[in-house]
Amino acid sequence: MTVPRYDFPKAARLLSPTDFTRVMRNGRRVSSDHFVLFEAKPGTDRSRLGITVSKKVGNAVRRNQIKRWLRTTFRTRQAHFTRHVDLVIMAKKKASFEDISYQQTDYELNTAFTRLELLPSSMS
Repeated sequence: MTVPRYDFPKAARLLSPTDFTRVMRNGRRVSSDHFVLFEAKPGTDRSRLGITVSKKVGNAVRRNQIKRWLRTTFRTRQAHFTRHVDLVIMAKKKASFEDISYQQTDYELNTAFTRLELLPSSMS
């Protein structure tokens, strides 16, 4: 039995401000209670993720925790995506004031991925 790899190499990340701007200006937008997702056609042959969490969301510990949760959900779901995509996930200010859990984050992103037609509806 082959165990799936959930790595997150540099090639799977949106790094340049140009890429972030392209996705946020030209892509589709889907909102959930705590996050806004922007999706655009990929600039490469694989799915890539960019995350923005402003200081309004909380202190460094909270921001890094949210980023870890977002990366983990992306890494574990990207193998099931129906197509390659460039994604930017922006945390709303509301993410800090309410005690959201990893499970709630995972649920919101799954729902958003399904709304963006990245996941089959049977996976949500």
